[in-house]
Amino acid sequence: MNKFLLIFLSYWVLGLNVSANELSKGMIGPLRTGVHIFDLAKYDTTASVKRKQFEEDFYLEYSFNLKDIGIINVLLKDDDRTVYKLSTKSSSITTAEGARVGMTLDELKVIYPNGRLTISWDSIDALHGFVLPEHNGVFVFNGSKMVESCEKNVSDCETFLGSISSIEYFTYSE
Repeated sequence: MNKFLLIFLSYWVLGLNVSANELSKGMIGPLRTGVHIFDLAKYDTTASVKRKQFEEDFYLEYSFNLKDIGIINVLLKDDDRTVYKLSTKSSSITTAEGARVGMTLDELKVIYPNGRLTISWDSIDALHGFVLPEHNGVFVFNGSKMVESCEKNVSDCETFLGSISSIEYFTYSE
């Protein structure tokens, strides 16, 4: 019995007590950032891969289709194949507090009052996010429907996004 307790406490202290179907810091379900891509192969041996470029850097993006979760995209740099970012559009997986893809900004703000809205006009898609600093995570909103006044006034963006559902969640390594 003491051996079982010692193992349980070791997992709890190391932060390994995360549910397999949870969004948490650096993790989506069983997949985690900061590990080599080969460490993820056991979850889906049929993952697809694409090469992407952002500014001057090249990345590889793997798509894992996990049972009971859905598709999780895994982004890693070409040079060392370490997982940098995980993302999902699946609403079947939640944070410990109950937040999931598909919730509105207003709903997320109730769960995470310390979260902050970021506005990105850098991309054609104009993706906007609700950042959860304690999770290294972001719930993403599609900003292509944003009103023009939103460019000038962030509070207008918050009002507009308040009723729009998030379309994706991502977490990244520090």
